Amino acid sequence: MKRMSLKLSFKSMKNPIPYKIAIGKTWSYDFPKETYCLNYFSFTSAIGGIGSTPPEIKCTVKIKDSEQKFLEEVNELFKIYKDTNLTILKDNNGILKIEIFEWTFFDYDFQLIIKIENILEKYVFELTNDFDFSQSEIIFKNVCEVYKDGYKYIEPKIFFSYNTFGLELACFMDKINEEKFLKRINQLLIDLNFDEAKYYRCQNSQEVSFRIYFRKYHTYLSKKGKYQFDILDLDNSLFTIFNHLNIQNGRMKNDLNVIEVKHTIQNSNSIN
Repeated sequence: MKRMSLKLSFKSMKNPIPYKIAIGKTWSYDFPKETYCLNYFSFTSAIGGIGSTPPEIKCTVKIKDSEQKFLEEVNELFKIYKDTNLTILKDNNGILKIEIFEWTFFDYDFQLIIKIENILEKYVFELTNDFDFSQSEIIFKNVCEVYKDGYKYIEPKIFFSYNTFGLELACFMDKINEEKFLKRINQLLIDLNFDEAKYYRCQNSQEVSFRIYFRKYHTYLSKKGKYQFDILDLDNSLFTIFNHLNIQNGRMKNDLNVIEVKHTIQNSNSIN
């Protein structure tokens, strides 16, 4: 069977992906009440899809004793945990509105809000709904690190798609290389700290095809940041595996006509 070389097929692909992404369970419509409890902040779900009105976490509060010290502590917190877009506004009556703007929230964001609540509890404060947005100004703002220099995209050598839960890859190879391929994929799962790889296997007389879904279930608060998954690490690892085992990117011809079997590989070192 004559095949197009890897080098040529990769050059023809256009697959721009952010060079760093966040992967994990997200919340846009429902508050994760079984996992988190917010005492002072409120969660507002997205309306009409996250492209229309995104979700919001906010608190309006008047700090009665030392507002400046509170702001200094928040500033120090965001020197460590930089990957949430947070704004603090102050109106003419001295009321603060603290809000997070994200298109979707991860564990990282909720855990960071809980840290802000812990700081708030050190002071004498009063929650209120009387914030006057028309007479307010921004007194503190944090922008995610990945946005500060413009959102950077790369074109991976291997074609795959992604969403917040993980990444999807399609490939096919000679049957003789199947066992070696799965061993390498399992090691990749561990090396890049995914929680799980689900794959669908198809075959014909000479070849086997896989659709693989790499999954990660949580993105916890960490000094490494929320957007810590580096696409280049995955791309370079896959490129090495594909070249070594002569694996072709994409789906083999007529694989939809073959019965597919679902398998799951779990990373025993991960925390779900």
